[in-house]
Amino acid sequence: MNFKTTIALLVLLVFVGVYLYIFEFKGDPIPDSPEEDNRPGQALVPSSKFDVSETTQVTIKKAGEDDAVFRKQDDRWWQVEPVRFPLTDSSVMQLIVGLADLRSSSTIDPSEDDAPSLSRMNLDPPQATVVVKTKTKPVKSDDDNDDEKEEEGETIEHVYHFGSADSAASSDWGYVRVGDEPIVHVIKTGQAHRAVLTQTANDYRSRRVPGPDTATVSKVVLQQPTGTVTAMKSDESSDWSLTVPHAGRVDRARIAALVEGLSSLTVQQFTTDKPDEPALYGLDQPSVVVTVVSHVPVKDDASRTDRVTHTLTVGRPTNIEETTWYATYASDRVSPIVFEIPAPNRSRFLASADDLRDPRLVLTKTKEARRIDVERTDAPGMQLVREASGWRFDDPKPGYEPESLRVSKIIDNLRVVRAAAYAADVKPEGQPVATVRLYVTGDDEPETLQIFPAPESAAQASKRRLVLRNKETTGYIVDFESLADVFAPRRTFRDLLVADVKPDDLTRVTLRRPDGTTWTFERSNESPEAGSANKADQSNDANNNSKKGDDETKGPGRWVMVGHDVFEHDMFVEMVDAVSYLRAVKWLADDEKPGEQSIELTLESAEGSPVVLRIDPQTARAMRGSVAMPFQVSQMVVRAVNDEYRYRTIVPVKADQIAQVVVKRGDKTWTIKADDKGALSADDLKLNALAMRRLFSELAGLRVERFIQPLPGVDPPAISFDITDNSGKTYGVSLLGLAGELRGKGVVRGENGRTFVIPDAVVQALEADLTQAPPVTPPQVPSGLPPRVPLRRPGG
Repeated sequence: MNFKTTIALLVLLVFVGVYLYIFEFKGDPIPDSPEEDNRPGQALVPSSKFDVSETTQVTIKKAGEDDAVFRKQDDRWWQVEPVRFPLTDSSVMQLIVGLADLRSSSTIDPSEDDAPSLSRMNLDPPQATVVVKTKTKPVKSDDDNDDEKEEEGETIEHVYHFGSADSAASSDWGYVRVGDEPIVHVIKTGQAHRAVLTQTANDYRSRRVPGPDTATVSKVVLQQPTGTVTAMKSDESSDWSLTVPHAGRVDRARIAALVEGLSSLTVQQFTTDKPDEPALYGLDQPSVVVTVVSHVPVKDDASRTDRVTHTLTVGRPTNIEETTWYATYASDRVSPIVFEIPAPNRSRFLASADDLRDPRLVLTKTKEARRIDVERTDAPGMQLVREASGWRFDDPKPGYEPESLRVSKIIDNLRVVRAAAYAADVKPEGQPVATVRLYVTGDDEPETLQIFPAPESAAQASKRRLVLRNKETTGYIVDFESLADVFAPRRTFRDLLVADVKPDDLTRVTLRRPDGTTWTFERSNESPEAGSANKADQSNDANNNSKKGDDETKGPGRWVMVGHDVFEHDMFVEMVDAVSYLRAVKWLADDEKPGEQSIELTLESAEGSPVVLRIDPQTARAMRGSVAMPFQVSQMVVRAVNDEYRYRTIVPVKADQIAQVVVKRGDKTWTIKADDKGALSADDLKLNALAMRRLFSELAGLRVERFIQPLPGVDPPAISFDITDNSGKTYGVSLLGLAGELRGKGVVRGENGRTFVIPDAVVQALEADLTQAPPVTPPQVPSGLPPRVPLRRPGG
């Protein structure tokens, strides 16, 4: 190729490029990429004239659609035209910020001959027009020598006309005209541009309806095909009650749940803004209508309120599964737009009159009660008054005082009673079987409960009662057990304190068993710190204490058991502590006295009369000599008075002090010896080492549970043991094999023919087979692992 040919081709290429630019690309000036436009983008509206925080209104206009007007009112955004509904503030502000941030990548003058027409850019007419109203900042001014004043800022209107390269608005580049300016701005389509062209007002709406504040609500009406229920709040007491044809108190919590359910209503999707044909959505015959009336304080005058009515109407289900329902909500601030709500939202409003009732019988607070009167037709009633020191019986007084805490529980227990059912307009025949009156401080009119037999129509009528409260005409059907305090005997509320004696004031305690055995415990001259269960220690302590003189003795003397050198001192002191301040578990009827086989306990002190207690260890029933009414004591007290206080150690040696044990069982005898190192052996016999060691351990310091009456000799005993200590002293113990009532009991006979009962665990050790070898436990193979195979040498 020569030089002239090259020049000709270059000229032709330039001509083709100019032609394509003028007649092809110039018709659609959108650059292929933003990098082709090297000019920095400029804001369509200067920030000085567009203060996002001062935006007050946004209007979106689209061909063939009603203008959507968004307005800021009371610090939140609302759609005010063509319908009124709350908006999500964040979505509106996102739109406003996007409009304020629109920037021009390039401009087009449609008047130029080679420029695309407005209609080609979808700007004649525009696909959408957005009008934004903002305010400028307030300004300071001087007015006739007055102090400087702040004047309201000026309202500015910003108008945006939106178009795009295609009607679907899917291009990455779009067109915007600002107001009446002839220039068209080419912009990079972002969130704001797409939102204006593709979104509807529904996309900005809140999914929560602006329900009323519970505190301002004064009336709630539920309309259902089964009937209408109306609840109203009293202006004086703020209590809720049902109106005709119903009557009775209403549960405040249930009303609050209904109102809160309205405010938390979930809109799944909006259906239509113009419900011209309500029958399509079942709104002409709704399944439920909720009407709530509230009184909202006037903004500029708190002394006045505006009456606002909120109405939720639920029509038919949107599908056969009934998972969603058509509904509409309206108030003075919200238009009746049709939307869909989930089924649980609807279910919370399906309530009958009984569902709304307050199920409580008693509203009186325990701490505010000053008097309780209980009248009964089948038994004496009682009148209780509260004084500074607690509750007291009023006339006629029964001769004893009540347990203040127990009396308070009468109200506590009544406050938790709830109605299981209701009887509207009930008029029971005859007199009530019981009447309760609760008086509150500062109120002369009591809270009154009249109790009747439950109507036969009530389920389980025999186990329930009908209660009428005050002058209400609706009866409460409650379980009889919940009224136990009302029908309990008067003695139930008697002070439970039976005896109150200071243990240090006691000088003598006498314990008489049903078999006639009597133990007497008296104070000695020893100090409480002196002595122990060991006689030698007691003697030493007593001698040491006598040297100190009576003036140095601290507290009352130590207890001694008359006729016994040693006894279970610490256990006895615990028993004295338990009975000296004795509280009954409950008071019993007169015919529930303790039986003949009772233990008699007498507590004597230097001052005052002796306290005599009779306690039946079998039934835990008891009586105090000066108290005519029987009562029940705790099992702890029963065990304390029925315990063994004689010295219970019959082999007072330690295991390492035993030198030899001779065991005789039938015609067999084993002699087990311990060497200096404590090793055990049984002559040439092979005995179970573990059994021998356990035998020595159980025999050492052997303690019995209790003493029993001497038994006739059992010849020969089942097993006998002769225990010899290192000093050569021998203790004999025989395990008896008995029949009858004591069959299977661990009964042993010790020295001097005394007979005892020992714990079952000790019996097992004494009866253990000494010759039986311990079982051989095979080695355990870990779970999941193959058994170990011994290694063999090759050829082995």
